[in-house]
Amino acid sequence: MSHEADLDTALTHLAALAGDWDGTEHLSDTPWTTRGSASGSHKLRLATGGLTLVQDYQQRRGGAVTLTGHGVFAVDPESADLLWWWFDDFGHPPLTPSRGRFDHEGGVVVDKTSPRGRQRAHFARSGDLLIHRIEVAPTGASGFTPVVDASYRRR
Repeated sequence: MSHEADLDTALTHLAALAGDWDGTEHLSDTPWTTRGSASGSHKLRLATGGLTLVQDYQQRRGGAVTLTGHGVFAVDPESADLLWWWFDDFGHPPLTPSRGRFDHEGGVVVDKTSPRGRQRAHFARSGDLLIHRIEVAPTGASGFTPVVDASYRRR
């Protein structure tokens, strides 16, 4: 496949994520959150002529907002990799974006390393269902620990 075809395919997969998504999140006990369930919503909007996807996120537990976040997805025009910059209430702005590559079905795993360790975020879409999983490996840890396992339905 040519580079232009890879880039076009990545942009098509990016566009398929656009929409309003609501669902249930299963949270693990971590330094950032306690075990339990939450409801989450993502508003994903194409911007800059379809070259970026802007994400607004809200998590609720017990009727109260417990986490808000803002993300920006973009496709790297040089590699066709997906880049994801994520900002949230925890207050650690990204030093670099998470980076990954869409598979042939439009799923993607993005990975980043920071002074706090590594993070992997999985996104997969099937029709009107969005699956999202986050795992972390704090600095010095031998492996990844699940943080969030969630599924959302398109409104």
